[in-house]
Amino acid sequence: MTQPWKQFQKRYNEIVTTHTDDADNFETKMHWDIPGTAIEFVTNKSPIAVYPGKSYIVGIIYATMLNKIYGVDIREALDDPELLYGQDPYFVPYSNDPVVYDDILKRLSELPFNWLESGWASQTVKYFYAECTEEGCAQAIVSYLETGVAVESE
Repeated sequence: MTQPWKQFQKRYNEIVTTHTDDADNFETKMHWDIPGTAIEFVTNKSPIAVYPGKSYIVGIIYATMLNKIYGVDIREALDDPELLYGQDPYFVPYSNDPVVYDDILKRLSELPFNWLESGWASQTVKYFYAECTEEGCAQAIVSYLETGVAVESE
């Protein structure tokens, strides 16, 4: 049976077709210090999206929220190739790069603040709620149909 969050995510993405966080809306660059740029995503609000680190940390944020709300194991969630609904070409499942994921998770655990509330993480958490919870999905779809925007960007 499909997990409830996957049903909400599917419904959200069937209706909401434009996203304020699309890579097309930001300057992007590639940088191969994946752990470093992933941590920067939660410590800074850079106007530049740095891949693939952004993809790793967004996956970790979604997996962390799935753990908090639905009790899904973080590494199990990260190993789902469809965690981000196939919308991020740089996302790789946990089993394809466990050393890097574990390095990022360790660094996050050492931060002296709630990293889910800092940098771009707080905006990503909003997207998670909109996509993966019943209430958030319903609100986002109504907002999108009324205004053309599902989740307000910061």
